[in-house]
Amino acid sequence: MSSSFIWWRRPKLKWQIIGGGISFTIIYTVVLIIAGQVFPDFYDHWNLDDLSGLWFAGAPLEEYLFAFTFGALWAPLYEAWKDEKNHSSSII
Repeated sequence: MSSSFIWWRRPKLKWQIIGGGISFTIIYTVVLIIAGQVFPDFYDHWNLDDLSGLWFAGAPLEEYLFAFTFGALWAPLYEAWKDEKNHSSSII
């Protein structure tokens, strides 16, 4: 929801939002695959009855939706922080 608001208010950040979501999902997928191989019972802690039942690369789909949403939110916030940091240093 907040990523949608950022996209609406700052349309120039749409590629940062999409790229952040995709890149964090890729990183998260790699971590989930490695964790699943190193710790075979890693996926047993999920409440599987409450999830969709759709699995991808050994993890529930909801994990990947979380990763994309987190990356889509974090990327424009980082861009705003970086932009604010650049503006404040040029004032001094």
